[in-house]
Amino acid sequence: MPATAEKFRAFWADKTSPMSRSEHPEFLRQMAAELTLLFGNRCPISVLEIGCGNGCLFDFMGFSPYSYRGVDFGPRMIETFRRRHPRLDLIEAEGSSYVDDSAYDLILVHDVIAHFTTEMLADHCRNARRMMHAESLLVWGSVPWRELRNTFDFGMWSNDGAVSPVRWVKTHLRRMLGRDRMGHWYRMAEISRIARQNSLHVRFHGSIAYPYRFHAVLWPSSPSDRPTMGPVLQSPGRS
Repeated sequence: MPATAEKFRAFWADKTSPMSRSEHPEFLRQMAAELTLLFGNRCPISVLEIGCGNGCLFDFMGFSPYSYRGVDFGPRMIETFRRRHPRLDLIEAEGSSYVDDSAYDLILVHDVIAHFTTEMLADHCRNARRMMHAESLLVWGSVPWRELRNTFDFGMWSNDGAVSPVRWVKTHLRRMLGRDRMGHWYRMAEISRIARQNSLHVRFHGSIAYPYRFHAVLWPSSPSDRPTMGPVLQSPGRS
């Protein structure tokens, strides 16, 4: 197992919460609505969620409990999810290496890609491709946007947008010491390259809940068969 995966296994071992921005029902309802928009005109029945955490989003996504599989690295989060939904198909496993013999309408990976190195993301994409049929969607939700990392470090997306050089220095020090909880920040070009390597098309969409992140929607059909969704993001210049 990659060293990064081992680090995150240790980190998540005793966690019962995915430590996202909020677990307040109103925020979760809004986050679920934002993710659901990414499905466009598709109505997925069979769903694989990699990084399902404690299931805090499940009740708001409208997924059928009879054709849903949740996978997560954190044993205590899986236990918490299972206590609330004892009949669901839940598996404790590392996300980037996970693969099974099923073909899913939707593979949802929300707020997880940041925990994958580029190599782990490439492995995950290959594995996900094996679990997709011609009409499947692979959704990578809330990916930290590399071109906007400096704005995040300066605090422009918090504290009423006030710029803080002190915060910038502290954030960079934590990153240099390997203590950056945000993980890996991706450029859209990196995502596009990995998609092409696996014969997948990709479109990018901004996040309302996390303006410094983007969503990537991948699919194997021809470009003319792309799902109908809202405006597409274009990657800004390099920074």
